[in-house]
Amino acid sequence: LIEIRGVTGGGDYAPIVDHPRIRVIGESRLPTEVPRAGFGQMMTGEVDGQWVEVEGVVHSVQETVTNILLNLALKDGTLSAVTLKEPGEDYGRLIDATVRIHANVAPFFNTYRQLAGARLFFPSMAQVQVEEPAVSDPFGLPVRTIGSLLRYEPNTTFRHRVHVRGRVTLQWPGRSLCIQDATRGLCAQTAQTTPLGVGDLVDVAGFPAGGGFAPTMTDATFRLAGTGQPIFPAPVTAAQALLGDYDSALVQVEGQLIGQNRTTVEPTLAILSGNTLFAAVLPATIPGDAVPRLSEGSTVRITGICSVQVNALPMALGVGVVRPASFRILLRAPSDVVTIEQAPWWNRERS
Repeated sequence: LIEIRGVTGGGDYAPIVDHPRIRVIGESRLPTEVPRAGFGQMMTGEVDGQWVEVEGVVHSVQETVTNILLNLALKDGTLSAVTLKEPGEDYGRLIDATVRIHANVAPFFNTYRQLAGARLFFPSMAQVQVEEPAVSDPFGLPVRTIGSLLRYEPNTTFRHRVHVRGRVTLQWPGRSLCIQDATRGLCAQTAQTTPLGVGDLVDVAGFPAGGGFAPTMTDATFRLAGTGQPIFPAPVTAAQALLGDYDSALVQVEGQLIGQNRTTVEPTLAILSGNTLFAAVLPATIPGDAVPRLSEGSTVRITGICSVQVNALPMALGVGVVRPASFRILLRAPSDVVTIEQAPWWNRERS
């Protein structure tokens, strides 16, 4: 129990006490009745600074020199919860566990004192109660097909980790890993940088997530399950790619190069195939001078992962069926771009 003397201030988001003088005047206890708060409620600012209870699944754990950050998936959103690091504590055991945390709500804000997000601060692991422990080995979970992910499952409160197996079609280390099994392709978000080869058989464990045309996976980990075997791209037209059947799969498509940008973080080629314009994107790890210098107007063959983008308007209007609106091709290396017909010498620049 403390007494605070100071001056009221506007704060960066909500009012605060500036230049505080704090005096301990007794001992109290944390409240036994703690109001439950959801992400949507936190985003109104209503519970800013208040002591609340949240329930969710821990998707990942990040460590700094002094702090631990738990990334939580609630029923209605995701947020981070920060605490001080405690010696000897095993935080990794919390990944994929359903937990209940008592914490203070804190804001993210912009320079105009507007709410931009919410996070939690909690004093120690004493405020964390594990409701459902995580499995000790995520790769011991039953192997599911990629095509079965995010299908209707009754009585599902939280999405937990799943285990899939497939052959590697693309790896952007520390960012994305794409695989294929007999049913579909999948691109998983992962911070793991263990090198893999195209065609390697891998086990992937992560949290299935929607939001695009097909399921993806977040906070994934992987391990090698078998040596590489040849994996061949599916030859498709741009019109076929737009149907969505090849989303996250390895494809090969031909078109005419009409532009290129080497100055962006991810070097990008603009390709016109029939009446469809799409982008071919190289990984950020490829330096600009390694990007193939192609003449505009050349006919090229592109090999990579088909990534379908959806039309947000029907979703906003409540239409149930998600329709593809465009696609791009994620490239693995400059060699995924092959010129099959040179551009005419008499081009726009020479004109």
